[in-house]
Amino acid sequence: VVIEHDFSYQGEPLFTLYAHLDEIQVVKGQIMNVGDQIGLLGDTGKTTGPHLHFEVRLGKNEYFSTRNPDLWIAPPQGWGVLVGQIHTYVGYPLEQQKVYLYPTEDNPVKGPVNDRAWISYSYQNDAINSDPYYKENFTLANLPAGKYYLYIPVESIGLTYSKEIEIKPGQVTYFRFNRWFGFTDIVPATPTYLFTPSP
Repeated sequence: VVIEHDFSYQGEPLFTLYAHLDEIQVVKGQIMNVGDQIGLLGDTGKTTGPHLHFEVRLGKNEYFSTRNPDLWIAPPQGWGVLVGQIHTYVGYPLEQQKVYLYPTEDNPVKGPVNDRAWISYSYQNDAINSDPYYKENFTLANLPAGKYYLYIPVESIGLTYSKEIEIKPGQVTYFRFNRWFGFTDIVPATPTYLFTPSP
């Protein structure tokens, strides 16, 4: 099921896609409202088990127009999102870089991996379209608010870089990292948003 929303973002139409449904409960052209049920969770198509495949598409209703849903879905109350740019020595996006996130000693929250840490990887360069504002190649969503240590190991030179960060509720925490220079404090300029009726 693909929903074309009645508002655009930055002048481009916005679509959301819902896949692997066991049953579709809407018809083409139907007007949807918040809270309307569109179908039942399933495992149809190419999948390893029941789940909902969700996409955000901007500009065109096609696979190559997807954006990372982590940046489009509001986190649960009291939680936030970590977003970053992870670069090679010369400034290109570094794919599949392992990232660790550990709670600080004064943060009682525990992660889902070994009850201690969150572990994730930067994007494969051809797999996810970066947001034009963040130009990110890493996200980690649904993080309880609090202070954390962010660790990025660079195995080729035997170093691990670390930075203390704070995840704030309902907000994005942003970082930039270069395999040579480590973490930098550069953040994107304050954005200008344009939500308008869909063209």
